[in-house]
Amino acid sequence: MRVNLDIRLVPALSKAVGKDRFDFDFDGDTLGDMVRALVSKFGVKAQRALFDNRNQFDGMIQIILNNQKWIRSDRLETLLEQDDRVSLMLLIAGG
Repeated sequence: MRVNLDIRLVPALSKAVGKDRFDFDFDGDTLGDMVRALVSKFGVKAQRALFDNRNQFDGMIQIILNNQKWIRSDRLETLLEQDDRVSLMLLIAGG
């Protein structure tokens, strides 16, 4: 599977992979497969950027599919299609 990955405002992950946007090829067909492949390919720095101290996908990271659908961090079983655009960004609050 190949997705277009866009990392926004997750500096630790951008630093781990060396860029903010790229086509990412991985085996599998879910968001969880993609996340596991990122950790497998980019190692402990990607692990720390994506998971909290309980080894759960960090709920502060928001997932946006194809610039329109927000996916909750507990829905990593969401299926992807070839060439989907997946954006990862930190939840930022302000006021």
